[in-house]
Amino acid sequence: MSSVHYEECVHKILKLNIAEGQEKEVCTMLIDCCAMEKMFNRFFVLQAERLCRLNPVYQDNFTESFGVQFNTVHRLETNKLRNIGKFFAHLLYTDAIPWSIWAQVKITEETTTSSSRIFIKVIFQELSEQWGIKKLVDRLREEELKPFFVGLFPKDHPKNVRFAINYFTAIGLGVLTEERRKRETVDMCFFSKKNLQIATSSFLLLVVMPLLLVAMPLVAEKEDIKGGRSASSPFPKTNFLGWRPSRAGWREVASKET
Repeated sequence: MSSVHYEECVHKILKLNIAEGQEKEVCTMLIDCCAMEKMFNRFFVLQAERLCRLNPVYQDNFTESFGVQFNTVHRLETNKLRNIGKFFAHLLYTDAIPWSIWAQVKITEETTTSSSRIFIKVIFQELSEQWGIKKLVDRLREEELKPFFVGLFPKDHPKNVRFAINYFTAIGLGVLTEERRKRETVDMCFFSKKNLQIATSSFLLLVVMPLLLVAMPLVAEKEDIKGGRSASSPFPKTNFLGWRPSRAGWREVASKET
């Protein structure tokens, strides 16, 4: 903080002749310093952005740090959580780090906590504020980046799809899920029609058929009484399927018994 400008501070960091493999410590220091501020201070994230552009090693380390922070975000206070969220949002909208970092995130009820959901909310709201919602939607729809957003908009189970849609709608960014919402509506219509067909078939099989099997012997017995045959006739009225033998069948049964 003794430096007048962030570029001066970056210059001092580079003059330290940091040993190979120690760049991660610089990344951690910048994130921690940003987190400790009472309000978000761009001084530290501007240094991080500059280091990422000067040396790809820092870019890789900040990408790795995102995963660490996301997995341990539940340990942070709300203020620190928001500062770190804005820190990574800045690196994203300046393209200082790749958007492939989202491959580490999956938004479902089981894989997220209240803290991690707030963390993601802070990042996306900051992106929307800096870029505008249209540019953010366009970025999320880029074909080469879609594989990294599978966890943000899961398709593996209807429950997870609805959770992601409801989450982004709740944080005021429902437009991000508009495309997925349309697909969900089509899928629901398809499955509703299919479920109706299955329900109809099940009703016929489980309800109507047993009723027919019960009713057929009674109808056969009534017809026998009308035709002059006694209700207590020794001849079978129906077989095991409820089928009533024809008159020729009665004669065949009678000849066998005699």
